Amino acid sequence: ITGDVWVTLTKPKFADLAREVRVGEGDTPPFLGEMLEGNLTINGRVTDALTQKPVGGAAVLLHTDGPDRKDRANDEGRFALTAVAPGEGELIVEADGFGRERRKIPKLEDASELNLVLKPERILHVHVVDDLDRPIRGATLECVDQPRGDFRSMITDESGSITLRGIHFDAFMLGVRLTH
Repeated sequence: ITGDVWVTLTKPKFADLAREVRVGEGDTPPFLGEMLEGNLTINGRVTDALTQKPVGGAAVLLHTDGPDRKDRANDEGRFALTAVAPGEGELIVEADGFGRERRKIPKLEDASELNLVLKPERILHVHVVDDLDRPIRGATLECVDQPRGDFRSMITDESGSITLRGIHFDAFMLGVRLTH
């Protein structure tokens, strides 16, 4: 065969991928280094734990072995993540005034309607000073909420201060490391 040929790659739970390739010109066969995208859709709703009302504008991010997917909840708190590949993932939801919510999903292909409930945030103010009580700018603060696997890293400002927002309401203890 020589000339242009259409190649279609198919796999269950993935979107079909079609590419045109030229064959028969040269010694080496054409190479297709393509990545299939999933065809799963993950739907869900984000609500406020106190009022049970929708949280519009919440940022929803899905980490997977493939490309990350993200969406923003609409006024009814609804979101839809499309082109998701099967496998495992972690959903992270953030909204102003609420603690960051993380949820592991062991099998994305089995995930149906996800309901995420956000609790109010805890806010941590940190001021870093030296032994003479002078502010230290540029210090790195690393902090982890271990039960939720929620890690953050920030750098102090000119006044040696950092404000860490969006800490989960149920956070009992944070592991903290300062370096400079």
